[in-house]
Amino acid sequence: EIDENYNLPESDLNFTLSTDKINYQKIYQYTDQTLPVTGDIEPTVNVFGSLNNLNAEGNFVSQNTEVKLNGRSFALDQVTATVSGSLAEKRIELTNGVLRKDNLHLLVDGTYQDGNMDFNFDADNFAVEELGLIEEASGLFNLQGQLQGNLENPNLSFNFNSENFRYNRFLSDEFTGQVTYNNDTISFKDV
Repeated sequence: EIDENYNLPESDLNFTLSTDKINYQKIYQYTDQTLPVTGDIEPTVNVFGSLNNLNAEGNFVSQNTEVKLNGRSFALDQVTATVSGSLAEKRIELTNGVLRKDNLHLLVDGTYQDGNMDFNFDADNFAVEELGLIEEASGLFNLQGQLQGNLENPNLSFNFNSENFRYNRFLSDEFTGQVTYNNDTISFKDV
């Protein structure tokens, strides 16, 4: 017999979801935006709260993530992260995000809420030639920066340093500076 005063939307929920594989495309059908990312993730997520205020936290691993930017594809060896969020607040928080490709390690944390992002990142051993944006440029870079704003018009700023930057015949054993990208404009400072 069901209690007539039972109110499902106000009832507390607490359960864990775990699966071997979910394709990123399946996740996008529950969000308002599609990111330029393909592959599969292996999540473990604890869902809690009421239907009116549903929250989640957990972690995921991916061994086959591919990011597509400006007509180029970048396959990553591994992606791991701890994620928490709230449906009512339309908020996702990423902590301990790690992206690996060859010797590159990119650490990411931050928040995505209501179409706006605020992420910090720190990268070691970023091979500039992997981007393919500047011909005859090579070198390993260390980066520290922020990605803010919305996906249509992001604001990117970062500090960089390299001990082996090469462009054509120019070789620098100490190449540092700051880069900002805002409103389709790239600016360099202290190079």
